[in-house]
Amino acid sequence: MTEPVSSAGAVVAAGLTSGVVLTALRSQVDPGMVAGILCGSFVFLTRSRESSRWRKALYFFVSLIGGYHLAQWGATRWPTISTWAIGFGTSASVVTVAVLVLDWLERNVSPMLDDLRERWLGKGEKHDEPRS
Repeated sequence: MTEPVSSAGAVVAAGLTSGVVLTALRSQVDPGMVAGILCGSFVFLTRSRESSRWRKALYFFVSLIGGYHLAQWGATRWPTISTWAIGFGTSASVVTVAVLVLDWLERNVSPMLDDLRERWLGKGEKHDEPRS
């Protein structure tokens, strides 16, 4: 028996997928590109080691939206490549690159700001003590 949360998640994912596909079919969007974007988003979602379901959902939607916009740019830039491959690649990579950049910023910017603060305020000086 599957757990209720994963079953509910599958139903929500299926509903979102069908909504995106139906919207894409009614508009001028290439269905192959939409299929690639969805596949890339689902691959990222299933391979993510993120423990929070809210973050996974947020990353999934960032992957969908960012992948869509980058796929349109990529399709005009490289018209000889399959639109499915462009959609898949952009969707799977947009969140991966964003997470890498955010992790790097968290690791490196905070120590850099601490170093700057120490240089401006001076090492070991206490500025909140009254002078006598």
